[in-house]
Amino acid sequence: NSTGLTKTGFRNTLDTADLTDFTGSVLGPVTGKQLGIYGVMLQAIRDSKESVFIDLFWMGGSIGMNLAKELMKKVIENPDFTVMIITDNENKFQYGTQLDMIYRYMRAFSEKFPHLNFYITPAQIGLKRTALPEFADLLVTNSVVNDLSANGNIKSFLEDDGFHLLAKSDHTKAMIMDGKNPETGKAFVGSKNWTDSSGGVNQDQMAEVRGPAVALILDTFYYDVLEAFKLDLDPRLGGEMVKNHIQAKVGSETKQSQAIKQLLAPIDVQNRTSGFLELPYVVKGDAVVAPAQNNAKGTEMSPLEQNIQLILGARHQILIDDQFLYDPKVVDAIKFAKIHNGVDIYVFVESLIGYGKDENGNYIYDAEGSFPYDYNKGIQIPNNLFIPELADLDIETRAYVRPQHVIEAMSEDQRVHNESHPILGATFHVKSISVDGVLKENADTCESLQGPVLVNPQTSAPATVSGSANKDIMTMSGGFREAQVATYGEAAVGTHDCLFWTRWRDRSVPSRGTEFDLPAQAAQMGVDNPEDFLTVLKSILFTPYNFTKDHL
Repeated sequence: NSTGLTKTGFRNTLDTADLTDFTGSVLGPVTGKQLGIYGVMLQAIRDSKESVFIDLFWMGGSIGMNLAKELMKKVIENPDFTVMIITDNENKFQYGTQLDMIYRYMRAFSEKFPHLNFYITPAQIGLKRTALPEFADLLVTNSVVNDLSANGNIKSFLEDDGFHLLAKSDHTKAMIMDGKNPETGKAFVGSKNWTDSSGGVNQDQMAEVRGPAVALILDTFYYDVLEAFKLDLDPRLGGEMVKNHIQAKVGSETKQSQAIKQLLAPIDVQNRTSGFLELPYVVKGDAVVAPAQNNAKGTEMSPLEQNIQLILGARHQILIDDQFLYDPKVVDAIKFAKIHNGVDIYVFVESLIGYGKDENGNYIYDAEGSFPYDYNKGIQIPNNLFIPELADLDIETRAYVRPQHVIEAMSEDQRVHNESHPILGATFHVKSISVDGVLKENADTCESLQGPVLVNPQTSAPATVSGSANKDIMTMSGGFREAQVATYGEAAVGTHDCLFWTRWRDRSVPSRGTEFDLPAQAAQMGVDNPEDFLTVLKSILFTPYNFTKDHL
């Protein structure tokens, strides 16, 4: 229903249910060569033989329900099959209604049938540092946040459409099938959530990895799951999922920490319970894969480090397509690559424009039936903070333009669901970098039968990054749990770059980042042009992030 059942409501329903009630209908059969992200990933789930591991920021709506039923079907049909899910259960923003119902549905299934290997628990995000300026962690502890969150007035808000008060989250979007099997394993790492709001209208990207490298990616999640299971056993949270599974599979006489490790065996690449590494990290094939994670223990290369290394290693060209681009360290690396390495750079970001609306908030058309751009709403800020600086270096920046039929759908969505709880987001949600792949002058080769022409690999190392991490200062600070992979190989880079150039040609407009009217406050500050206004905003935004290193 519109509000979603509580977990207790789902469990009461299950008391009279049969296991077969959970199979239900699934998304239609996947056929043909042109498959979208959901189709490819759903087929991989169906083809998996041993396990599915999922760390997803959001699962909700009808798309999330189909995913839940598909996963339940796997464990019902094969009692040895394992499904293990961790998900951010705090940062819901305006999509709590969609997300809560699916979480409760899967959670009730897991608790009701502990003899099956189906696990879902909230991610432990309290271990992450804050994505706010560092001194926030010094001023406000997790216990203070927990006390504030338990306050009646705040709690009701946070439970419905809330966010973590110290800006911590598990923002990962990853699925791994048969992760301990180098022959059948697949991993998907990228930007796609399983929600109606992203659905088929967001521009997203997922990297598909096969072979022994899948085990390497899966292993980076082990401690995240371990900490999530430990959190689930906290009696203050009233969790029953891990407790029920320990009782059903391990027995209460086993030490709790050892019992959890036994439950995690299906995703434990290093077989920690037996104390030796069984699967070697040997990557075979025509590509090399390198993961980067902001994970629970911080043991991997961070997305920030990986992004900067890739940018500074480019010899010919850099393509950046991302929802956001306003992290100073990433921008400094881009400038260095342009000034000192002479690299051609093309930046493609989320819309730096608005769309015209009438006094009632409805989208309006111009005389030709198209939507007029509206630069006066400040929608660009903070995503355009560094765009003028990049433009001054002859770095071409373009902004995503939503297709007209998508805007029409968004308008209808807002009319039906009202603006406070829209379903469609239609966001440019890609988070990737590519270096030394298909040069701009070779973009037309993407349409040739022979395939795209890439830079000579003898003079460069073509690589692309795909993941969940935006290039904004909050994400790059390490406060969010993120996952991304760098793939070194011509095929992967060529695929990414051809998609990039198609969107660049068909779905973008050039922008210098200054196409907005100054607000009234600018005059009071003595600022009379957009670029100076952006300079002031940068000082306000980034000074708190520099405070700790400058003054402590």
